[in-house]
Amino acid sequence: MEVGRVVLSGACAPYSSWNSSVVSVPGAENDLLSVVCEDGSVKVLALTSAACTLRTTKAYGNVGIGRFCHAWSGDGAFVAVAHASRVCIYDRSWALLLEAELPYFGKHIALTSTTLIVCTSNGAYVYAWDRSRMRDVDHVYAETPVVHCCVSPCGAWLALGATDGRIQIRRLEARAIELEAVMPSTRITSVVLHASRAIFAVKDGYIAVYKRDDASWRLASAPFRVSATPSPNAFVGYPSSTLVAQYGTLRVAAVAHSSQFIDLVDVESGRCVERVVLPPSSMLLGLAFVDAVGLVAHDVSGTCFLMRWTYGDALLALQPCKDAQEGRVDGSPWTLRRDVAGTIALDDGRRCLPAPFLPPTTLHDLACVPRTFPWSTFAIASEGALLAVALGSTIFCHVDGASSWTHWVAPHGVASLHLLL
Repeated sequence: MEVGRVVLSGACAPYSSWNSSVVSVPGAENDLLSVVCEDGSVKVLALTSAACTLRTTKAYGNVGIGRFCHAWSGDGAFVAVAHASRVCIYDRSWALLLEAELPYFGKHIALTSTTLIVCTSNGAYVYAWDRSRMRDVDHVYAETPVVHCCVSPCGAWLALGATDGRIQIRRLEARAIELEAVMPSTRITSVVLHASRAIFAVKDGYIAVYKRDDASWRLASAPFRVSATPSPNAFVGYPSSTLVAQYGTLRVAAVAHSSQFIDLVDVESGRCVERVVLPPSSMLLGLAFVDAVGLVAHDVSGTCFLMRWTYGDALLALQPCKDAQEGRVDGSPWTLRRDVAGTIALDDGRRCLPAPFLPPTTLHDLACVPRTFPWSTFAIASEGALLAVALGSTIFCHVDGASSWTHWVAPHGVASLHLLL
């Protein structure tokens, strides 16, 4: 991991809430970050590895006992700001399109080009909006505080989280509930909803990952508690949150627990693949992924820590091949195949199975894959209908006829792999 630091002025100190103070700005510019600040302003920053430039400041005044939050539409064309009991919707250049009164303080909001979701102490309100008005179309979890909402980049799905640990994934346009569950702990503080995957986090460190197949959303694995959950530090009594951000399009989530620890977790196995330890005086109130600089963690003082994961960046830079490629795994009948979309699969001439792990190489030529894995262990063993793959500290297993892989994490790693039937 490469870690840098940009020290911002006191005016960029984050607004204190359970949710992230920073949001990556979608759109063609891949270096923009918006920050909700303690002084009652929203600032848009352009970040590089060496500098930070202030693009926009929008001041709303002292928050007082109210709430303060903001959200961008998936295409970055619109931004909404909830300040106390009012909400404003702007275009990308911050020209005001709509201003309206809310029935309760907006704790957290989400936005599309036609829909606004506002989380309040009396449930979540779903509004249809245009430039002339805002119309109430749905009310979810009435009489229960809802503290987090998230819309998928495609605008099809809405995820909600309440203070009692209940979560929902809804089909936004049809207003149909696709998934409803209860987390093992209360207060949802962060959600990532991307493509066919949803990651929910609660304030004391539990993470749950849900995946969508052709028919429905399902739990990918049992909720687990990240090892980054901190012991008490100088900020005892300060509100703590678990914040999660997906590292680009990889199946890896960065998890921070309002302390100096950030873990990169493979969401398929729950295995920590990298850890960043920041100075003990750090207290993180914001976490986001910005394409140009990687992970951005926002400290209580206003400082931004910029983190790049070298291996992850190499995977993100791997462009789809023009032609399908393949490479034989030494000592086994299995061949690694990569299709034109970049998907890795295992093939022994009898069956071809999608690989259950991150692409294990950053090379364009799979012919030399077996000698260049960056992991400590990569091995394949098969016997009859059973196939086992060891990758790093994780063992994946597949049986003919099964619809998915099972997996286990070896606490001390894997030295070799053998099947005894």
